[in-house]
Amino acid sequence: NFSFELIMSAHDSSFRCMAWSHNQNYLLTSDGGGNIKYWSPSIAPVQSIDSHDGQAIHALSFSPADTKFVSCGDDATVRIWDWAGRREERVLEGHGWDVKCVQWHPRSSVICSGSKDNLVKLWDPRQGG
Repeated sequence: NFSFELIMSAHDSSFRCMAWSHNQNYLLTSDGGGNIKYWSPSIAPVQSIDSHDGQAIHALSFSPADTKFVSCGDDATVRIWDWAGRREERVLEGHGWDVKCVQWHPRSSVICSGSKDNLVKLWDPRQGG
């Protein structure tokens, strides 16, 4: 037997990924149309942002202090976002194909991404590369 606590329509395009903040108070979700949604502790959508040139977003990850997050997608970019300001800070370019995964190191200022170009890249989010 499986029961749901809450069922809702979250995105207009196919759902791709989600990430909880380290303090577990906020949730990010993304879809195949390049949309990122911020969710509050009550699981109400706070804000919706269009990004990655309308292409699929495959992964999201919070910085260690939950002040920033990173996204990656089929536009071959990794993007760094300011959490409080809900704005894009930096676009990291260097992959030659869709970026399928990204993760912010849990204790350090390092971002790791992996792409269909068969490369794993380590990024310094303060400098962009």
